[in-house]
Amino acid sequence: MAKLEAKDSQLEALIQLKNKRHDMLEEKISRIELALKVHRETNSESASLKTDEEISRQVAGKSAMPRTCQDARSADPSLSSGMYWIDPDVQGVGDAPIQVYCDMASGSPSVLHNSESPMNVGHSTDPGCYSRGVNYSATNRQMAALVELSSECHQSFKYDCYFTTFVFDNIAYSWWNNKNGNEKYFWAGMNTDVHTCQCGIDGNCVEASTK
Repeated sequence: MAKLEAKDSQLEALIQLKNKRHDMLEEKISRIELALKVHRETNSESASLKTDEEISRQVAGKSAMPRTCQDARSADPSLSSGMYWIDPDVQGVGDAPIQVYCDMASGSPSVLHNSESPMNVGHSTDPGCYSRGVNYSATNRQMAALVELSSECHQSFKYDCYFTTFVFDNIAYSWWNNKNGNEKYFWAGMNTDVHTCQCGIDGNCVEASTK
């Protein structure tokens, strides 16, 4: 029974993928047909007809969704900061556009997630006894594309605690998992597995022996 359900799930996923590709193809065909119509209406019969790809690229260049907040700001410097749709992995290719907060003063985007507000996790005594998945409003592919288009990226977690330990007697009590599911133990700095707070890096923790 379990094998049958697994096959059904695989079949449903394949059908969804096929439908998505079909929709993308129809959208591309519609854009090309529109471009051809515009071209024929605005050019004489004696004018040389451009290829579908050239026309599609020309129309897309005029109406394409921006890939970044910087692109949106460059296209219209009068835009104010707020929520905007962008398409980092190129319009009409790959995943659907994503909605981000654009700081138009700097042209920087912020991808929101489901843990924006503070929450009380209660009292915990065992290692890793509380966990929460952080789900971003963008697919992994769009996130990766946005990273490639950015000069720098930041990801922050704020952890307010009182008499809470990250590690005690060489036992890890707190960690977070990266996008590959790997446990990480640093809470400040970059790419280190040492249990470290910002005060440990700055050297101004309440107890100098701790980090």
